[in-house]
Amino acid sequence: MSHRTTARLLPVALGASLTVIAPAADAGAAPRPVDVQRESIALDAIDGSGLTEQLDTRDFRVAGVTWEGHRTDVETSVRTRDADSGDWSDWTTLDPEGGPAAAARAESTRGGTEPLTTDTADGIQVRVESPGERPDDLTVDVIDPGTSPADATATPATVTSPQATSTEAESDTERPTVRSRAAWGADESMRRGDPEYGEVRGAVVHHTAGTNDYTKAEVPELIRGIYDYHVNSHGWDDIGYNVLVDKWGRLWEGRAGGLEEAVIGAHALGVNDETTGISALGNYDEAAAPDAMTAGIERFLAWKLDLHGVDPAGTATIDGEQRKTIIGHRDVNQTACPGQYLAGRLPEIRSGAEARQS
Repeated sequence: MSHRTTARLLPVALGASLTVIAPAADAGAAPRPVDVQRESIALDAIDGSGLTEQLDTRDFRVAGVTWEGHRTDVETSVRTRDADSGDWSDWTTLDPEGGPAAAARAESTRGGTEPLTTDTADGIQVRVESPGERPDDLTVDVIDPGTSPADATATPATVTSPQATSTEAESDTERPTVRSRAAWGADESMRRGDPEYGEVRGAVVHHTAGTNDYTKAEVPELIRGIYDYHVNSHGWDDIGYNVLVDKWGRLWEGRAGGLEEAVIGAHALGVNDETTGISALGNYDEAAAPDAMTAGIERFLAWKLDLHGVDPAGTATIDGEQRKTIIGHRDVNQTACPGQYLAGRLPEIRSGAEARQS
């Protein structure tokens, strides 16, 4: 078993593409460089059942498994060891994750699972099953996103913009409050290339695997960890999701390029260039999706789809098929995402977003 550990210093993001929320100006509360630590462990020793040994690691909050190529028939599950109690978690299934839209970009990227978010852990065990041979170069990455004084800023000041005139109590199709990439401490030097643009015919709703037991102050570091995993583990240009939403309904800018624009993400293979992707922080196959979170999704999609002339309760041709304009990840790829409980609320999200547009 080999280990490869790297550390990265994240500079302050200077000027996100759409800064509708800025960190508060209180002393010590502005974003600052964050020392992100990551460890990559080659999974060389896997027994006949696909199980690794219990691996000791550095402390981490985000983890995922990647492999050479882009196979999506790999069944992966992990469990983690709590750094405080030493207890092992239950097994969590990690579905294969999206990927770049362009085949040319795929050559320099790796297949792999969605990221797991967790309470601070210092050990991990992996089970990998697949028909035929296992993928080559199986690797588990564990990431400590570090912390910043700005992470605890729960309600930063609103910054005016051409289409943003309200606070977090918006209604109808006014542009909702969205915290910028700078607010979660994105390292803009880590992004690769320029954003690419397609069209918006609909939206795909996701969830992130792992913990639902996070605090408001922990949200920015979890997003930083997902960003690092997508860029440095998968090899993608940027974080895969266009927007993320936490369990309090707060919206966070994901992929750079402009929230009004049809930025191509890496969230749902085959439909990235025709949809916008919004991901709910938490595992909603195991827990109910909070009302505040679904309201946040509804609020954002009402505005975003209205901007692109899309009926949230209608249908559109997406990837050559007639589909509902708001769908779950499971509707286009082989995955449980966004979980049974969030998927079950998509009808009310569609109708609620439509009502906001009327």
